[in-house]
Amino acid sequence: MDKNFIERTSSFRWNSRLELYQYFKENFNIDSEMVDATINRVMAGFKPRMGQIVKTQELWQKVGLVLEEYHQIDHLISA
Repeated sequence: MDKNFIERTSSFRWNSRLELYQYFKENFNIDSEMVDATINRVMAGFKPRMGQIVKTQELWQKVGLVLEEYHQIDHLISA
């Protein structure tokens, strides 16, 4: 097996920026500006896998997970 080959996920919770906007508006009342700000933060630290380009869906997945984690922690602190 090629050492540089890394199997990648093909199933994502969010497949587009619009899906991210809709999900976080409906579930956390987060507006698109906050989602966009998180996208910019995540992109700055996003490290692609060796020799492979980043799939856009991977970016949306990372952003969604970051936002969910942040708001779950925020909810626990405010409770």
